[in-house]
Amino acid sequence: MSENIFFRQVAIEGFRGFRDRVEVETDASAIVITGANGTGKTSFFDAIQWLLLGDLERLSSMARRPRDDYIVNQYRLPGPAVVEAELLVKQGAEGEMPITLRRSGRQKSNLLEWVDRSERLLGPEAERRLQEALLPGNSISLPTALLKSALLQQDVMRDVLEAKESERFQHLNALLGLEVLSAFEQAAKSLAKERGEATAQTGAQLEALRAEQEGTESRLAAVRLRQQQLPAVDVARSRLAETAIRVRAALGITDDLRSLSPESLASFRQAIAVELVVLDEVQSRWPSVLRELGEIPPSSEDSLREVSRQIEAAEEAIDEQTQILAEVTREQNALRRMADQVSRLAADAVPLLSDRCPVCGQAIDRETIERRLIAGAEAPAEFTHLAEREEAARAEIDRARTALETAQSTASTIRRWLARRRELEVEMTRLRDRLAAATSALPGITFPNLLDVNYDEERTQSVTVGLKSIADSIDFYLAALRSTDEGALERQLLSELESVSERVAEVAARLELLESTERRAAQLAAASGEAAVRIVQKRFTALRPLIRDVYARLDPHPSFKVLDLHSDFYRLKGATRPVVRDEEEDVEADPMLIFASSQANIVALSYFLALGWASGDRNLPFVLMDDPLQSMDDVNVLGLADLCRFARRQRQLIISTHEARFAALLERKLASRQPGQRTIVLRFLGWDRRGPAIVTEEIPSQVELSEPRVALPAN
Repeated sequence: MSENIFFRQVAIEGFRGFRDRVEVETDASAIVITGANGTGKTSFFDAIQWLLLGDLERLSSMARRPRDDYIVNQYRLPGPAVVEAELLVKQGAEGEMPITLRRSGRQKSNLLEWVDRSERLLGPEAERRLQEALLPGNSISLPTALLKSALLQQDVMRDVLEAKESERFQHLNALLGLEVLSAFEQAAKSLAKERGEATAQTGAQLEALRAEQEGTESRLAAVRLRQQQLPAVDVARSRLAETAIRVRAALGITDDLRSLSPESLASFRQAIAVELVVLDEVQSRWPSVLRELGEIPPSSEDSLREVSRQIEAAEEAIDEQTQILAEVTREQNALRRMADQVSRLAADAVPLLSDRCPVCGQAIDRETIERRLIAGAEAPAEFTHLAEREEAARAEIDRARTALETAQSTASTIRRWLARRRELEVEMTRLRDRLAAATSALPGITFPNLLDVNYDEERTQSVTVGLKSIADSIDFYLAALRSTDEGALERQLLSELESVSERVAEVAARLELLESTERRAAQLAAASGEAAVRIVQKRFTALRPLIRDVYARLDPHPSFKVLDLHSDFYRLKGATRPVVRDEEEDVEADPMLIFASSQANIVALSYFLALGWASGDRNLPFVLMDDPLQSMDDVNVLGLADLCRFARRQRQLIISTHEARFAALLERKLASRQPGQRTIVLRFLGWDRRGPAIVTEEIPSQVELSEPRVALPAN
């Protein structure tokens, strides 16, 4: 085929701005996409990027919530989105092979499918096959190659300038076919790292061995010191016998302790230690327990029964007087009701009195009758008697309550005594049991029971002193017996010390060799990195006219007329940075720091296009530019159109623009001038819920009379 074609057709469905399936013809070396902003041009470029990479890095950072899906068309949720393309992939001497590439899915998951004449691959195998087909033998990754020198989108245009200098250096290295330099440098660094890790491990091993050596030396010194301090066995045996005789009476020793084996003596010594612990607790608690028991009255149980009877009598008295008080209250209420009735009668009768009785006619002393009626309405004498009974009952209740409170307080005190007595008796039983158990573990000692009500503190102290004397004599004797083993231990430690010292010397020699190798490997890595920078800079010197010519055609600045790339060795890494230069004043600067945003975008475009030409066949077989004028002003559009014209000679060119005049210029400049060449215009006429409306036109061929004189290569 006479022209560069990679994408023959692209089909998009349910992806971003495309709801319904749209098949876009791209079977030409130059495709111009024109249309107003918002008609779907960027979605077309996003579809190609998603097809090749499975992600849209520029949008992933903008998603505010994990469930936000920026891949699937909002009218087709939950999807999936589908992007499919018919491609022509170079297969070396075999020429070009048609394949079908299809990716389906959504933001969180998607699947790539590769289909050619001989195989069908899915998932990771398809991704790997795509990388091998597009960048055979190239160390650069497909995302890096696509986003740095094959796809230029308006909202990430300056990423090519904002990348890390070390990443830009590696990218330039790969595009110039100098991966062997990076591979050699990486191998040298890996060797230095490997030797460094081995040095660190050997250093740690040496440190551990030296610590072991110091520990063995300390143990040997301690053994020799003990040998000097340990007594003779005969002296220790005699001391043990003398001690047993001295404390025999206090402890009731019946056996000859010297006849016991060292193991039996050690067990006997442990039993004495337990006994001494129990005796120490006995001496600290038994006297205080006995003293506290003596403070509790012995007849507490009888006293509690007597007090209980007093409480019962007081409660009965309170109940009896309470009943009397209730009876008095009832009688008082009855008298009050009767007095009320008499009072009402008197009040009714007094006004009716006259001088004669209305029945018999007998004369009546009105004043006398009135006084008697009034006197009858007053409180009778029984009220006084009931008041006296009430007062007496209340007094009896107060006396009974006082007696009850006193008896209850006494009962509470007696109960506390009894509870404390039970606690003390339990503690005494525990101490007796512990002492009995500890004593039974002492064979050959039969000292009498020490814990009774007639506790003898002096006798207990005598037993304690005797046991401590026996324990000290046994320790002395066992230490003397160990002196016979110290010589063998010394010989063992001397052998261990000799062995570890030999290992220390061996590892120290190996560490010295590794440190020397590590230094040489680090020097080699640094030298290879510096050499790589020199070679890259030398190779780039041959390409400098091309980069300068591309930049000069776009001409973004009135003074800084030259664009260059400087490579150096910075922090043990190769680094490449773009610079612009005013040759008249011999001034250079970083365009990201001094240029306006639109001017910096033109520098990014120059860098992007120049690296594409510089890389030749080592780059991707297409170049995609999404509306490069969107983020620029005062750009030399004629120069950009000429650059696009030459770009199609190396790779398939797809460029979009919202500017109608620039689109018309591109149609003229990119019109095919050679047999077999095609130029297609995709007109994005508008957008609705179904997606963009696209019309495809082919630009008629034109005859080129002569080649323009330019500094660009005419590949």
